Amino acid sequence: MHQPISKARNTVIVLSDDLTGLETVSEPPERLCNILDADQELHIFLVDNSHEIGLGMGNETATIIQDALAKLAIESKVNAKVTSLDADGVILSNGEKFESNTVIWTTGRRANRLTTQFLVKKII
Repeated sequence: MHQPISKARNTVIVLSDDLTGLETVSEPPERLCNILDADQELHIFLVDNSHEIGLGMGNETATIIQDALAKLAIESKVNAKVTSLDADGVILSNGEKFESNTVIWTTGRRANRLTTQFLVKKII
C-alpha cells in the first residue's frame, strides 16, 4: 500500500443492516492479508442497527453467521447507528469513534416502497 502504516489504514468498517453487508464484510480479511504484511494487525468491523447480527434469518442461522464472523476476526457493533462519517472514520450513536480510511456503506436488498405504486402487470 502507498499509505504509511496506521490503525486507520488497517481498519475496514462495513455499515449495514442487510445481507449485502454480511457478504461485503467477509471479503476484506483475506484481501487485506494479501496486500499488507502478514504481521500487520487488521481491524474489521460490521456496524448494524439491529440488536443481533443475522437474526432476521432465524436464530439458528444467526448463530452460524455470528460464529463465522468470529472466525474471520470481524467484530460486530449492534444497535449502532452512524452519527458522523468523514475522511477520518465514523462516530456511532453510542459515542464510539473508529478511525478508518476504508468505510463501506451497503444498503438495500429490497426495492424501495415507492415501487409498489408503479402500474405494472405482475408476471409471476
